[in-house]
Amino acid sequence: MASWDMYDPRTTIKAEAVEDIAACYGCYIAPDGKAYLDDNAVNNQVHGVSLKGVKAGEKVVLVTHGRLNVDADQTIGNKAKVVATSGGGVPSTAAGGTAVVGFAIATRVVMVHIEPQGNNS
Repeated sequence: MASWDMYDPRTTIKAEAVEDIAACYGCYIAPDGKAYLDDNAVNNQVHGVSLKGVKAGEKVVLVTHGRLNVDADQTIGNKAKVVATSGGGVPSTAAGGTAVVGFAIATRVVMVHIEPQGNNS
């Protein structure tokens, strides 16, 4: 299971989750000010990666900068993205999405670094 190794709470975003969101999943903030799981087919943006899992209606904390331990091997130096299908996912260098959220710094560590516009493509 993915988990945060380090993050800066000063660079997090809090928003109401519209749907259940698992820990360490890419999310975006919609024009209604609420957090949704990333869906590249619709939005193609990731504004943050969830700190922990929450239920719909709860506040989710989205991390914009930090070290994320992941379960699958990563290609060090490659861009980490969120999956291309609806339902979000944990950032990975193997993901087929276009929303870049950082890069791999070790075999199982992704450095999340989300730019202010929300998409590092």
